Amino acid sequence: MARVDFPEIQPGDALDQTVLNTAATALLTQSSNIDGDNVRDGGLDERNFADESVTWRPGTSVAFYTTGSSAIALGAAGANPIQVGGAYVDSGPYDYSPVTRLEKLLVKLSLHYQGVSPGTPGDAEFTFQLGYSTDWNPAGPSGTWTMIAATKRRVALRGYATAGTLSITHKFDQTIASATLWFGLFVWDNNAAGGNDALTIEDASLYGIIYKR
Repeated sequence: MARVDFPEIQPGDALDQTVLNTAATALLTQSSNIDGDNVRDGGLDERNFADESVTWRPGTSVAFYTTGSSAIALGAAGANPIQVGGAYVDSGPYDYSPVTRLEKLLVKLSLHYQGVSPGTPGDAEFTFQLGYSTDWNPAGPSGTWTMIAATKRRVALRGYATAGTLSITHKFDQTIASATLWFGLFVWDNNAAGGNDALTIEDASLYGIIYKR
């Protein structure tokens, strides 16, 4: 809340027009008093509204299928984030400083998926995981990615056509400082042979919010 400054009323003060007008003026002009002293620092962090601080990837993409080109890795994470609707599921860059500016960062992913595996039920499993990079260039594409262990999720198809939603919310706790911090979604088929497994990802949304401790 903003601070409202007006003279403190003392016992014996006259309740006259001047006193009332002073209090009313202070209330009406409180917006001019909003500053770093009377608003929680970070509560109105303009970097949360910067370009690409929120990334929305609409549309549908067959992420993996054995009858054509594959956009998903087999057996382990690929080198780059997955593409949905022809665009990488990434979000950034963020100007992040957890030590100097005492910042925290919350990253959130949500998506819909449909999958099928006509092969052995034990092979019908896909892994979803978030990674971070400080040198990602989607135009290349190029960059070094580090997987975030706590964000790993597995979807088991078990030989049946399956549809559902997936959400990952993670408080980024790395102490690295970077003006070009990116997050990306990695998906791979745990079955290294493929086995005619197919996965469709729809409406993938990935974004992050920087806030103060």
